[in-house]
Amino acid sequence: MKRSPSVRRWTAVLLVGFVLGCGSVSETPGDGGGGAGGGAGGSSGGAVGTAGTTGTGGALGAAGTSGTGGTTSGAAGTSGTVGTTGAAGTTGAGGATGSAGTTGAAGTTGSAGRGGTTGAAGTTGVAGTTGSAGRGGTTGAAGTTGVAGTTGVAGTTGVAGTTGAAGTGGTGGVCTPGTAMCVNLTPQVCNAQGQWQSGAPCPFLCSGGFCVGTCVPTSRRCGATGLPQLCSAAGAWVDQSPCPFVCTGNGVCGGQCVPNSMRCQGGQNQTCDANGAWQNTGTSTLQLLGNGSFDVTPVVWTAAGDPAITPLPVDFALPAHTPPNVLLEGGYAYAQDDLFQAVTIPAGATAISLSFVALVVTDETYAYPYDAMTAYVSDVGGAAAATLVQLTNETVTPNWTRFTAELMSSYAGRTVEIGFFTATDDVLDTFFLVDTVTLNVTACASTGGTSFP
Repeated sequence: MKRSPSVRRWTAVLLVGFVLGCGSVSETPGDGGGGAGGGAGGSSGGAVGTAGTTGTGGALGAAGTSGTGGTTSGAAGTSGTVGTTGAAGTTGAGGATGSAGTTGAAGTTGSAGRGGTTGAAGTTGVAGTTGSAGRGGTTGAAGTTGVAGTTGVAGTTGVAGTTGAAGTGGTGGVCTPGTAMCVNLTPQVCNAQGQWQSGAPCPFLCSGGFCVGTCVPTSRRCGATGLPQLCSAAGAWVDQSPCPFVCTGNGVCGGQCVPNSMRCQGGQNQTCDANGAWQNTGTSTLQLLGNGSFDVTPVVWTAAGDPAITPLPVDFALPAHTPPNVLLEGGYAYAQDDLFQAVTIPAGATAISLSFVALVVTDETYAYPYDAMTAYVSDVGGAAAATLVQLTNETVTPNWTRFTAELMSSYAGRTVEIGFFTATDDVLDTFFLVDTVTLNVTACASTGGTSFP
């Protein structure tokens, strides 16, 4: 409430004010040709009948043609018949067995093996070299031809015909061209030769010989909306039930809180981070009293008795601490002035502190507390009042002086009254002037309480 103090109260204040003089303000500071060669040797031997016997040796040559040359000497012709023995070289033609290799595409190479086998028979022509020794030089020369039969050895190439036999396997194949299948994550396609051909491994899933899907089955992740997701057998992401707090990077629910939420814990402001963990973000200092300077409306304070919220006289020795108004209590006989305000102190608040500045002016001359003002805290309704600061006529202050009192932490989470109560006697007056009142707490605004300037 606001009222105009009596002329007598301000007259007394002014008189005392002149005694104080002009004071200064002071306060305390808060992430295969060998057989043919042998035949040629037999023909030369035919020029000499007896030597034809030797020609018989030539008969060992492969070609009957040499026998025809023996017609020069009938006997030698007989030898030529023997030359038929050379035809036995046809055994080499048995190499035709190699032709069976034709089963494979390269079986033709096997045919070359047949010629090689004939070459082996030419080795028999080497025996014609013995005929060469029966005559002397010329026959020997024919024998040389027999040596040429050695060329038949080159028929070893025919062995390569065996490769043709291997071709038999190739012709059979192992799959039907154009079919596809998967080996683990590797797709395979059967080529035109009936052989499986592997492709590049699939990143996620192989099905029917083709890469499919967008994930590896049974893997997990957190979706764009924060939902946990599980990869199905078909390689597709499937949303799971929402997490109570947060979905971690591996698609598992975790955390202790919802990201970006806030709370107060032990007087500390805390914010929930992206991983769902509480992080301290410091403390907040809240000023809980309204209109602590007594200069605004609504007044907020509740009055009982005759306290006054008023400006100081222009000729008063000191100005208001926060102009223009101050709280004036006392200054008259039998004063019972009370001004108080209900305030809620946040749960978990710490460092609860009442602070104000005061001037005490008195007419009392004896060292006895006849008049007193008490700054107090109580339950709503005034019960269980506890004294925070008490000033009397014995604590005269020549200048504005700051007084501070700490409240017990047990007041946190409660609604209480903060007030100033003055009682005086009936004789000499004492004036109690109060200004710039604050109730500061270290707490979190999210837990209750309103911070005033």
